[in-house]
Amino acid sequence: MAGRSRARTRAAAALVPAAGVAVLALGTGTASAAFVQDEAEFTYTSTFGEKVTCLVASTNEFDPALDDVAFVSTVVSGDDECAQSFVTINVTYLLPGHRPASGSAGGFGEAFGSFEPVAEDFRSEHLVDFLSCDLGRSDCRFEVTLVQPK
Repeated sequence: MAGRSRARTRAAAALVPAAGVAVLALGTGTASAAFVQDEAEFTYTSTFGEKVTCLVASTNEFDPALDDVAFVSTVVSGDDECAQSFVTINVTYLLPGHRPASGSAGGFGEAFGSFEPVAEDFRSEHLVDFLSCDLGRSDCRFEVTLVQPK
């Protein structure tokens, strides 16, 4: 996870790295925990040889006690080149009756999505590809997975 510095506003319930991807479950750890968040700095070398530092803020919100709608977002900010990024959010979850479902959202510099009906096991994978990044000199993709605590 070179080039990343983590700053979290909630205590981590679990942090399980897998194949270079951070899997985070943040919150109070109760079944009613509804908001999972990750903020990280990501630094890469641009095609012009300059260091670029971006802030990536991702959220995952779902509370089955209140509603069957889940929300996700990722916003990239920082240096001007940070806006030259493409965000993809992939989600998986269970529908009522324990049927699996998935979906995605995407956009340039930010992405937002809502999904319904969600019964349980809501998980979101947030990917940011930095388009001004030099693939020969840097890791050009930021990845984080947010998982609702059980």
